[in-house]
Amino acid sequence: RETLSHADAFMSVLQNEHTFVHISQEIGDWQTREWEPMFLNDWLNAYSLEEIEVYADRFAIVDIDGDGITEIILEIAPTSQKLILRSNYYGWISANSFYNRAMLHLKVDGTFLSSGGASSGAVGRLCYSGAEAEPEILFAWGILEGETYYEFNLQGEEAEIALQEFFEKEDVEWFPFADISADMIF
Repeated sequence: RETLSHADAFMSVLQNEHTFVHISQEIGDWQTREWEPMFLNDWLNAYSLEEIEVYADRFAIVDIDGDGITEIILEIAPTSQKLILRSNYYGWISANSFYNRAMLHLKVDGTFLSSGGASSGAVGRLCYSGAEAEPEILFAWGILEGETYYEFNLQGEEAEIALQEFFEKEDVEWFPFADISADMIF
């Protein structure tokens, strides 16, 4: 496979001209082999349900893991699931997907809110080990028997201030998927 520039590698995947490597092994009812190359349209078709077609609705460009290299985040409609496309130095693209509640209120610094349900949540960012992405929890909270509790580094008022500061951060800018172009990537 030819080596592509960062922008060209992303565009070739987004235009369904080249495959990406989806890291997750399960896609809906369809089981993939680990590290199987896929075209974007094949991935979208795999996630579509019998009566509900999913599609790339919008995208954001952000350095989600703080390594200085931008990733492209696709938001999939109607589920709001996120597909994170990441380029490597050889011009191939890997992808990790996260359900909507796992990545809410994405900020320009790559942090996001994750919801565990009606009474718990966390603020985190992604960390990569090779091509696999795992959320790193910066702090978390929950409510148990009417009492708020905190986990991971921050407690009480300090956690409440950190959560307020999180919501004051600048949100990423989302663009319609149809408007994506290579000059937007840099």
